[in-house]
Amino acid sequence: MFRVLLLINPVINPRGYQVVIPQCYQKERTSMDRQQTTLLTLWDDFRDYKSLMVSPVTIKKYDTFRYHVQSFFESSVISETNRAIARRFLVHLKEKTEQRNGSLSTAKEQIGYLNAMWNWGRDEGLIDFNLPSPFSGLSKEIKPSPKQPPRPFTKGEISLILEGFSRYHPHYLSYVQFLLSTGARIGEASGLLWRHINWENSTIWIGESLSRGKRNPTKTRKTRVIPMNEKIKSIIESRKTLATIDFFLVFTTQNGSAIDDHNFNKRTWKSTLEMMGVEYRKPYNCRHTFISHCLESGLSPSTVASITGHNVDTLYRNYAGSVISRPTIPSMF
Repeated sequence: MFRVLLLINPVINPRGYQVVIPQCYQKERTSMDRQQTTLLTLWDDFRDYKSLMVSPVTIKKYDTFRYHVQSFFESSVISETNRAIARRFLVHLKEKTEQRNGSLSTAKEQIGYLNAMWNWGRDEGLIDFNLPSPFSGLSKEIKPSPKQPPRPFTKGEISLILEGFSRYHPHYLSYVQFLLSTGARIGEASGLLWRHINWENSTIWIGESLSRGKRNPTKTRKTRVIPMNEKIKSIIESRKTLATIDFFLVFTTQNGSAIDDHNFNKRTWKSTLEMMGVEYRKPYNCRHTFISHCLESGLSPSTVASITGHNVDTLYRNYAGSVISRPTIPSMF
């Protein structure tokens, strides 16, 4: 098996491409190779393969998790990794998570990584296809405690945030206004190109995300269209310059580079909220705020989901308290 993957990044090189050959595809694997493959080797192959498709943030999670895989499994080969060993790793992972006061949701997600890795390895012929995944269904045995979502920004807090950016970081004011006005994910806003703006139809095409310099599909790998009202139009128009070339970014840093979410949060967002006396919540909370305010204003969940790229059921589950038609519990005495 041999694959060549073409990665095209219109921001870095609009006309060029690079050929990427994952390590696991550079050599045909014999039956003996498959029997001697270690779980750590398979994990590294899986990580390299996924790095071509997922965001750098997700890859960072994979790299952090590798420590647990290496410390527990060491040189264990795939053919000897059974359900009992997988269950012992589950216990190990839960204990390590609890020791550092981490969330069991993370452990649940990590067990899912291993199951996905195993199934991918079988499909790609890197391990024996007849070996069932010993991690299948284990994530269901982890029951994380319910986690309260962050509070959306109130209209008063929104005014303070915008005032703060206007005063201290005016270059990023339009970027923050866009996040609050569209509910776009951080990477979607950072990766927005001028060719994504349709002035004739007053719409914005969302189908890509930019994170840590890497362009990827959206989180759900689906495209959507955001309708532009007059406010959003004015925000986009405020970014117009002589260099509004199709493949140029709409929102950039002051030196014209792509906005890095980590640097923006640490150097700009956090300090602005602190100076304006607004309780800190991550920039992603702009999306949560947009959704909550839209639902409270009476927009239907299906309409909001079409704008933000959510599954309608997910929207109901996570934002049920904001739906305007929520039932009122009657007074019983």
